[in-house]
This record gives sequence, structure tokens and C-alpha cells, in this order.
Amino acid sequence: MLSRCFDNTKLLPLSLNTNEIFAICNSTREDKVVNLALKCRKFGEKWIDHISKSIQIISPSTSDEVEKLRLKMVTVGVSCILTFSTDQQKINLLLPSNEHIVSLLKAATTVHDNIILTKNRNNVSTFIRNIMRFSERVLVMIQSTVARFLQKTLYQGLNEFTVIYWAVTKRKGNMNEHWTKRTENPYDGWYDCQYESKVISIDFIKGTFLIDNMTIGFLPDKIIFHDLFVRVFGDHVFEVQAADSPNAYITKHSYHGNGLVQYEFHFNDRHSHLIIREWYIQTNDILQLIPHKFFKNELPNMFVFNHSHWWNARNQRIQFRPVHFTDINFLTNKPYILPLKTGYVTTTEEVNTQILINQSSALFQSLFNRYFVRLDNKPYIYI
Repeated sequence: MLSRCFDNTKLLPLSLNTNEIFAICNSTREDKVVNLALKCRKFGEKWIDHISKSIQIISPSTSDEVEKLRLKMVTVGVSCILTFSTDQQKINLLLPSNEHIVSLLKAATTVHDNIILTKNRNNVSTFIRNIMRFSERVLVMIQSTVARFLQKTLYQGLNEFTVIYWAVTKRKGNMNEHWTKRTENPYDGWYDCQYESKVISIDFIKGTFLIDNMTIGFLPDKIIFHDLFVRVFGDHVFEVQAADSPNAYITKHSYHGNGLVQYEFHFNDRHSHLIIREWYIQTNDILQLIPHKFFKNELPNMFVFNHSHWWNARNQRIQFRPVHFTDINFLTNKPYILPLKTGYVTTTEEVNTQILINQSSALFQSLFNRYFVRLDNKPYIYI
């Protein structure tokens, strides 16, 4: 089982033992113990990334395996938080730069998000609940130091983390907003900022990251059971965040290859209409999924039912691609395109390019009635 490949039993006691050593060591040994704590932290972050990527590719049918991996991520996240556990006189050694503010938020949000995304909270053991409470105590105790550091660095660490964490800012690549501490209480962990039309809020203690009061979650039933979603994505489970447009969700993770695309879902409740967009991270191209039923009266069945259809708004072309999101060549296999300027389905081969005759055209009607009517029904004939 995949969950057995990620043995997290050693990282937690190592973090705890490092804290104990750091508490009693003399000043001549502090640097070595700090380096050990930072190595534990980096190792934990790499572990979190590996487990997260594994969860993305696991079949939804193995939900028990996913639950085990999420609980492992919680334990690893807590282990990373514990690398910040020390007294006020030494905390600056473990929190020296914005990079470590980002690390602290990565760990806290990892714990929060994977508890939120765990479908059966009864699987959370008493041990995990106890170490979570202990890690929250650590986070509370260092908040005054965090607050002073953030104020001194103009809250740049919060901007850097938001670019990493929120899919919208990750795609844009930068952020330089003004943050404010919510209260004057030195042990309160809430910070807020206005980003365009959205309010972003971060809680250092609980690891909560909110976009207009919306945290990470799964797509609602009205989307995952919609015919347009089911035909292409099946029962795939996406972790989603609030998108930058109203009433829209964007996938937290990127998909295919080395993470080439993200998906945005917008559901219009009034018309029960679902819009699915595919964002290309490197080129910023946006493709929209077109319902295959739109082509039923225009194209032969093989062009309708054997493909999914994606409209590129930039070049005004529709791509014919594999139906299923899980196809290894889902992005690259584009045997046909339909330029809206010409209205003709064309093969993408550079040599011997072929053009499909539209079924509603007079030429097709004439050829079909004269030569092909005896062979098969019109939906199964293409020229």
C-alpha cells in the first residue's frame, strides 16, 4: 500500500528530541542544533510535497488509502511546526527570515487543510488530536515574535506564502499587498488584506487560509454530478479554492506533465449552467470545455462521442481531444481542430492535411444522397 511508503514515525520524535537538546545546549552548540532543526523542517516539507502529489494521482476508489495519507501529512505538518518550539530568547534563531515565515505557514495550513479534507473525522486518533493541540500551543507562544518580524519586514512573508498557496496568485506569479493584524492581541494569529475584489485572511494558529471567508474544500454536488463534468472528469476528486471571479472554484493543484494546467469551475444556479475552463500556467491560454451535444447535428458521431471539445478563446479554435481527463495524452493528443473562422474540421497532420465536409452543407447532402445513403445512416458517415 502506498501509505506504507511514507513512514513518518521517526520525524516527530526527532523534532521533539531536537527541541529538548536545543533547550539545554550551550551557546557553542546552538548553531549545530539549529541546523538539525532546519534539516528536519526541510525534510518534512519535501515529504508533504511527495504525499500531496501521490494523493492527486490515486484512484478515487481507494478512498481509505487517501485518508491514511492525509493523516500522515497532518503528522508531518505538526513535526514541522515543532521545529519552531523554543523559548523567546532563542526563537529568532529558528525564525530568521521570510523563508521561515513561509515554512511556518506551510506547516500550519498542511495540518488544517488535511483535517478539513478528511472525510471521516472519526479516523483522527487521540494521539493525532493531542499532538495537534500541542502544536497549536507552540504557535500561540511564538505569535508575538511573528508579529514583530512581520511588521519589520512589511508583511512580505504573507505575500510570498499567498503566491505559493492560492492558485490564482500562483498563476500570476507575484503579489505585493498591504496586510494588517486583525487585533492588537500579541497572541492572536489573524492577518487580513484586500486583493483586488477579494479579502484574504490568514490565521497562523489554526492554519486557516480564507478567500472571502471560503477555505479549501471539494467541488459541490451540483458540479461533480453535472453531465459536462462527469463525461470528462468522471469521479476525479479535486481540491479547490475560491477563484478570483464570483461563484467560481479553482483547483489548488496543477495537472498533467509537470503541472501544466489548472481547472476553474463556475456554476450558474439560475440557469443550472456549468462552465469549465482550463488554464495553461506557462502561456496563460484559457480553453473552455464545450458540451459535445452542441455538435450532434453538425458532425458525424465519431467526432462527437470520441472526443472532448475545447475552445481556445485566443486563437478561436476548437480542439478535439481525448474524452477522459485520466488519458495520459489528454493535453497533447489533438488529432482535429475546428477554426471558427473557416468552420471546417481539419486534421492536425502537417503532411496530407484533410478537411471534413460539414454534414449540413449542400455538398455533403448531395454526395450522401447520391452515393452513401445505402451504406449507413448519416451520423456514421463522414467525408
